Amino acid sequence: MKLSNNNESLYYAERAILSDMSNTKAQFIICESLYNLRRLGEANERVNTFLTSDPENVNLKKMKIKIRE
Repeated sequence: MKLSNNNESLYYAERAILSDMSNTKAQFIICESLYNLRRLGEANERVNTFLTSDPENVNLKKMKIKIRE
């Protein structure tokens, strides 16, 4: 993410989720990468999915608001 390569960030975050679905950092990176790639529908679906397992995640809540705007 720091290098602004959203496709690569998305790829590696997806791989991290496969080994640990509760990886909140990877969840956020997936949502942020999709948002930055203007794949807003997918970003919204993923943030909603991740929030069902962790409804108090502040970063995901902020991302959900950002996607709505």
